[in-house]
Amino acid sequence: MARLRILWSLLALYGLLLALCAPARADTAIRLYKSFNGSVNFTGTQVTLRNSGNNANPCSVPSSNANRKADLVVPAGATILSAQLYWAGSGPADNTVTFQGNSVSAERKYTSATVGNGMNYFSGVADVTAYVKGSGTYTFSGLTVANGNPWCASQAVLGGFALLVVYSHPNEPERVLNLYEGFRYVQNGEISFTATNFRWPRPWWPVAEKARIGHITWEGDATLAGGGERLIFDGKEMTDDMNPAGNQFNSQSNINRDYKSYGIDFDAYDTEVVQWIFFAPSVTTTYRTGQDLVLLSAEILVVPTLPVSDLSIQMTRGGSMQVGQRATYTMVVTNNGPYTEAGPITVTDTLPAGMSYVSASGVNWTCGASGQLVTCTYKPSLAPNLSAPALTITASVDQAGKMINTSKVAGTSDNNEANDTASDEAIAVAPPVVVGTGYVFTDRACAPKLAYPSTACQPYSATVNGGSATTIYVTAVRDNMTVTLSDTEEKTVSMQFSLACQNPASAPPTGAVKAIYAGATLPLCMNNGSVASASTPWSPAVPMKFAATKASVAANFVYADVGTVQLYLLANSNVSPSVTFTSVPRQLEFRSIVSAGGMANPGAVDYAGQGFVAAGEAFHGVVGARLFDNSFAPNFGRETGEPAQVAVADYAPPVDNVEQVAGVLTKDLTRAEGGVGVTMRYSEVGVVILTPGLASYLATGRPIGGLRQNVGRFFPAYYRTSIATTPFGCADAMRCDPGLSGAAYSRQPFNVTVKAYNAEDKELQNFKGKWRPQIKLAAVAGQ
Repeated sequence: MARLRILWSLLALYGLLLALCAPARADTAIRLYKSFNGSVNFTGTQVTLRNSGNNANPCSVPSSNANRKADLVVPAGATILSAQLYWAGSGPADNTVTFQGNSVSAERKYTSATVGNGMNYFSGVADVTAYVKGSGTYTFSGLTVANGNPWCASQAVLGGFALLVVYSHPNEPERVLNLYEGFRYVQNGEISFTATNFRWPRPWWPVAEKARIGHITWEGDATLAGGGERLIFDGKEMTDDMNPAGNQFNSQSNINRDYKSYGIDFDAYDTEVVQWIFFAPSVTTTYRTGQDLVLLSAEILVVPTLPVSDLSIQMTRGGSMQVGQRATYTMVVTNNGPYTEAGPITVTDTLPAGMSYVSASGVNWTCGASGQLVTCTYKPSLAPNLSAPALTITASVDQAGKMINTSKVAGTSDNNEANDTASDEAIAVAPPVVVGTGYVFTDRACAPKLAYPSTACQPYSATVNGGSATTIYVTAVRDNMTVTLSDTEEKTVSMQFSLACQNPASAPPTGAVKAIYAGATLPLCMNNGSVASASTPWSPAVPMKFAATKASVAANFVYADVGTVQLYLLANSNVSPSVTFTSVPRQLEFRSIVSAGGMANPGAVDYAGQGFVAAGEAFHGVVGARLFDNSFAPNFGRETGEPAQVAVADYAPPVDNVEQVAGVLTKDLTRAEGGVGVTMRYSEVGVVILTPGLASYLATGRPIGGLRQNVGRFFPAYYRTSIATTPFGCADAMRCDPGLSGAAYSRQPFNVTVKAYNAEDKELQNFKGKWRPQIKLAAVAGQ
């Protein structure tokens, strides 16, 4: 008789587990840890270490290397968004456990010593999304807990695991899912949460909509209820056949229908909210206990919502805040998600008294003004994590004094007003009135006997190229008219110079450079746009030579950095400022691109190139600003508002004349040493060309291009195998594991389908042709 073999398909997947070092917390209050939006819900499972309840041998636990198993059910067609593994125990903290055969270290660590008398407890939490692929039986081990006194004497030995899985599914309604987390001792008390981070319709008649609530609680005891253990959702106690009224924490978990989850309560309840024009979108839950001492780790709240998009606005200023000059404000509107903003988006800008509207423009923006109020509308939709084209408003400065310009953005479904407003505050100054002979910075060699300032002789305000020499003139002025110092001979005037930083507000903490003007090295720029005085640090004295019959002297200014600055001169004990101007870079480029583990980007160009990171896995870059002298600007990335405006374009080039399926590049921008930090994910296998850039640097209107950089190769994060049809099913006598697909005779052929996925659990579309390497399957056989 032929011998049957049960076949289980396995694929080797190599990964890097990053353990985050976090301090332990003592009785950490429960706080909102993370929110999810969309067609979302949750499921989970749990398993206890204890072998029996309080009535038998409540202190008995297995060895730490013993495997515990629990079944997880995830709806077919669901996409797993997050899987969080919680564990807890009595005694000294154990922050490393084993899940699905993988060593897992706690990313969030908690402890509680509130009970006293040495009866301490701990909990750990780790993100295990990479290991949870859907329904199945999951294994847990490696948890060491104390089962002696004082815990044993009080029937308080604790040890177990809870797996919380958040997923999206097309059949789920639009909802917000809030995950609250901590580690809180509760006895004869209660904890309440009020959630408002959602939007509801406002019907004239009350409408009931589905909601859901769950909790992960440790050390509940069915024998100590006393009628005081309750989970209350908007005034209604949550009960079912496993959790009667007044006995919520009873060591039974309805999440996986386990009546013997000794020391663990992982329960979930379907409930409802009432939406009505007279009700604010708000829900309150109360977690209450009496005599029974319990430890709350997590509460999960799912509430219906309208699709929302969180719009934010940032403002930067360029130009001159001097009476008679023009200031330029650039606004960038970003959709922080989670939904697409359908449009229109409206920006209203209120100019301060003392300024007047000149113009407003931007790609796909339509603008108009009425007095001080400027209104601009953007009609296209705006996808999550993208910014609309920059909007530029120009206004003339009509009087001196404090000027506060404020802009506000509004969309069709914005649920967060906290970031809807941006403002800029500056001091507008009167043009210098020169009594007697003085000196000013001008944009040209001004002829004598011209009014200053005038169209024929303007203050210097042009953009300069960082790291390159720019001519800025010093012009002699008397009673606001340009003058010569002599009509017959050259005159020399001793002058000193200084620089103030406005945006960024200071020189960088490392790598700062000093500007050079007229051959003299200036001190490091003064912070926060400080106004120079006679006691300000100045450059060495420079002999400025005014030729006969000439009102101006040309001198070169070199600043090997970027930002908005102001130049000062000191002559004859008198200080004279320039208007502010901006030093811009030549181009942007990636200074580094590395994986989460620190591997440098190999820059593959095709399928034969070295692997870099898995598709959908985070990698990190630093975008620097290359100057015209080919150095990097040390201050780039420290500007107010500027990092958020860096764009990264991506292009998937053909390989061997075969088109790649273009993936989706997502990015998060932060400040980083030497530039702007970018955390990116690319959704497909293959290679991609990334190009950083800026539509306009600090409202100058000067677009900054970028250097193209090959990134990759991106490879599959993992594979899934499936067997649609097996030669025959498992007979009872074969005692097949529930996860097995079926059975076949030895050497009997059967078909296996292999699909590749990215780290975000999306099937890869480019996994074909030469992008699909040879796949090897391994089989584990059992009698």
